[in-house]
Amino acid sequence: MKKIQCLVFAFAVCLFPFFGVSSVSADEQKAQEDVLVDIPTKKIDKLPRIQNMGDIKPIRKVNTTSIEEFKKKEGLEVKPDRNQDVQQAIDPPIGIQATWERITNTKQAPYNGVVSLYVFYDDYIVGCAGSMIDPTSVLTAAHCIYDTYSNTLAEAVLVVPGENPSDGSPYGSAMGTEVAFTTNWKDVKPPNPDQVRYTDIRFDYAVVNVDPEDRFPVFTFTMRSSVSDSEKVTASGYPNEYQYKSVGNITDYDRLFEVINNNTRTEPGMSGGPLWNTTGVGTTQIGINSAKGDNKSMACPLDETTKKLIQSWQ
Repeated sequence: MKKIQCLVFAFAVCLFPFFGVSSVSADEQKAQEDVLVDIPTKKIDKLPRIQNMGDIKPIRKVNTTSIEEFKKKEGLEVKPDRNQDVQQAIDPPIGIQATWERITNTKQAPYNGVVSLYVFYDDYIVGCAGSMIDPTSVLTAAHCIYDTYSNTLAEAVLVVPGENPSDGSPYGSAMGTEVAFTTNWKDVKPPNPDQVRYTDIRFDYAVVNVDPEDRFPVFTFTMRSSVSDSEKVTASGYPNEYQYKSVGNITDYDRLFEVINNNTRTEPGMSGGPLWNTTGVGTTQIGINSAKGDNKSMACPLDETTKKLIQSWQ
């Protein structure tokens, strides 16, 4: 999809330790809320080369949930209004230059758990990515499934784990039968197509479920909410019919607006793919590729509330 130049905003930061942490005014917060960032999705004109691919079938069920109502139901803490005075830490350095690599063997974990999604709208198809979080559930970006600019829900979703035309996409494909996302995302009103407000990235997550008989024998990502500010991370997705990954660093985990800023390379078609890494606790997913701005990528984090809500949709 065509790129639209992002507006740029930078917080003022305190440079001297003895001044402590700087306070952000309501006007500065409002300015951040008006920042627009690009959504890296792609429009495609052909279907994947998959043997025995069945007919394209429509989504059968849509589940939308209010985050606030879910928190009340589960007895979770409701965060204060973001218009209150907040504090902001100094941004860490950019870190290493991100790598860029095509995955040639998508039969090995965790790459067989990275999904290529073909999302069908009325008169076009969008290419996105996702991650298997159990054998029948795909975690992806909400903007792939529901276009908030035109208030349009996708009509059908084709799920292809570990797509790789070189070896015939070994796990085949299945149609998504159910999709779920929050009413908070549905209420987002971006002023331009192919963009989203920085402050709405925290709502950019969705689940696509396939029928139990279509369960995929692939790696499934475990979601992790405890994240440090400078972790090495990998962004995976499908900028074309082949899977790619980019390794970089978290440059700023913005806990005020709930965005994981990082310096991985995300191209159109990588929206909805996992932001992940392998640590002492194993290979885990910490975010969902959502947007990109000036020299950085942005991911929706998987905090405890988001994790619980996603698990309720599986």
